[in-house]
Amino acid sequence: MPKKDDNCYCINHPDEVMIKNDGFSAITSLKKVAGEVIFDPGSGVPIVTYMCLKCGYIENYTAQFDASWSA
Repeated sequence: MPKKDDNCYCINHPDEVMIKNDGFSAITSLKKVAGEVIFDPGSGVPIVTYMCLKCGYIENYTAQFDASWSA
């Protein structure tokens, strides 16, 4: 995503500032056991999501870890 003036802009609409979703989301891990898919919410990747309100384009980035993750 193009960045300028500390803002992230939509790749489809270069003048549209993308909105950062509050908090974090996650992409959870899954396992396939005996033909069954099991989601593991205790494992995965925490992400930050940005979205364009004009076209719905989204981008996800790995969340930056800080001291709050230990709390």
